[in-house]
Amino acid sequence: GAVGSASSASPSLSANGDAVAFESNAPLAGEAGVTDTNGLADVYRRTLAGQTRLMSRREASPTAGDSISRNASISPDGVSVAFESRSTNLDAQVADVNGSTDVYVRAAAATNLASRADGVAGALGSGDSYAPAAGLVVVGNKMLVSFTSGAAEITGGPDGLNQIVLRNVTDGVTEVISRNGPEIGDRGSRSSAVNADASRVAYATDAANLGASSSGDFAAVLLRDRAAGTTELISRPPGNGALAGDLEESDLDRGRRTISADGRYVVFFSGSNPLLGALPGDRFNHVFRKDLLTGELLQLDRPDGGGSATRY
Repeated sequence: GAVGSASSASPSLSANGDAVAFESNAPLAGEAGVTDTNGLADVYRRTLAGQTRLMSRREASPTAGDSISRNASISPDGVSVAFESRSTNLDAQVADVNGSTDVYVRAAAATNLASRADGVAGALGSGDSYAPAAGLVVVGNKMLVSFTSGAAEITGGPDGLNQIVLRNVTDGVTEVISRNGPEIGDRGSRSSAVNADASRVAYATDAANLGASSSGDFAAVLLRDRAAGTTELISRPPGNGALAGDLEESDLDRGRRTISADGRYVVFFSGSNPLLGALPGDRFNHVFRKDLLTGELLQLDRPDGGGSATRY
C-alpha cells in the first residue's frame, strides 16, 4: 500500500510482536467503508498480516472520532487498544460532553469510555484523563487499564490534582492507585506502568505523603502492590535505613514498559546522587533497575568494557 501522507508516532507493540497500535495524522483506515477525514491524529492498529484498522471510532461507525486521539496502548494479545481522546462521539452508550480529554478502550467492535467514576455507569470526570500508554492488560477475561486523571469524580480529590487510576473496564470498577492507605497523593502523579496481572503498578509522583522517605521535594518513583495494599518507594538506595543524602528527581519514562511482566523489576531514571552508592556524584541522570524481590539496585548506563552493571 501507499506510504502514509502525514506523520505517525507513539507505537505500542503486542507481546508476540504481531500487532502494533500507533497514532497518525494520515488517513490510513483500511476497512471497507471506513473513512478518516477529520484531519486530526487518530489511533490505528496494524497487524503483521498487513491489516490497518481505525481504532478511534464508535462501534459500528464508519467514521473517525470528531477530535484528536493519541497515546495508544495495545493489549498483550494485540486485540484491544487504549488511548486518550477529546472526541465526543466514541462510546455509543455515553454522551461525552464534559469538554475534557478522556481515556477509551477499543475492544473487538466496541469502544468504551474508561475514565469514569467507580461503577458500570460511573460519572464522567470533569477534568482531563490521559496517558494510558503503558497500562492496558488482560487478566483472565477482565480488561484493565491504568492512566492519569485529574478529575475529582474519579479520584476523590480536587479537580486538576493528577492521580494514577486503574479501571477494570469489564466490571466497571475504578481504583485510585496513588494512595497510601485511605490517603491519596497530596501532589500530582504520572507515568504509570502495570505488570501482566495488574497486581503491581509503578508510577512517578511529586506527592510527599505516599511512601517512606518520599519528601515531595523532588519527584520519586513508587510501586503500589494491590494485593498487599502497600505503597513502596522504589527510587532509593537498598534497605530501609536512613538516607546518606537527600534524594533528588527520579522518574519513569512515560509510555514505555518500565515494569516487568511478573512485577519483579522496575526501571527508572534519576539524578539522585545517593543512588550511585560508592561512585562519585555528578549532575547527570542515570538509568537504574530495582529488583523488588532481593532489593538489589543496578545502575545500567555504563559503557562497553566498563564492567558489569554497578551493584549495591
